[in-house]
Amino acid sequence: MALETCGSCGEQVPFADTVHVLVHTKGEDGVVDAYVCRECYEQQLRPIVESSDIDGDEATADSP
Repeated sequence: MALETCGSCGEQVPFADTVHVLVHTKGEDGVVDAYVCRECYEQQLRPIVESSDIDGDEATADSP
């Protein structure tokens, strides 16, 4: 079973239990490409993803 290190908590988790996260920071950090465990995604990232998808419309480049 392949393991992946969570980009948030640092735990080693089975690859099948990860979420791929790709964030364009538009700054010096450039693009952040990481895997996070399902728990970190649910607790830390899902609320952000859900709040940016208002009324089912996709976020645009001009979205906050």
